Amino acid sequence: MSNFKGPKHINWYVSEGDTLWSIAKESLPRGKDIRQYIIEIRKWNKMDSAKLTIGQKIEIPVYE
Repeated sequence: MSNFKGPKHINWYVSEGDTLWSIAKESLPRGKDIRQYIIEIRKWNKMDSAKLTIGQKIEIPVYE
């Protein structure tokens, strides 16, 4: 059993017009810089770029 206390995540399915900025803005934790959050989302999903495709599933880290 792991004692890992990192963030949980939600699954987000990319829709037309979605950008990492718009997704991050909608789920941004209080007090977190949006630019750092976007970097975290990209790392979490092993993304080389910010390019998204419609229907793509990405995991968004969420904090309690």
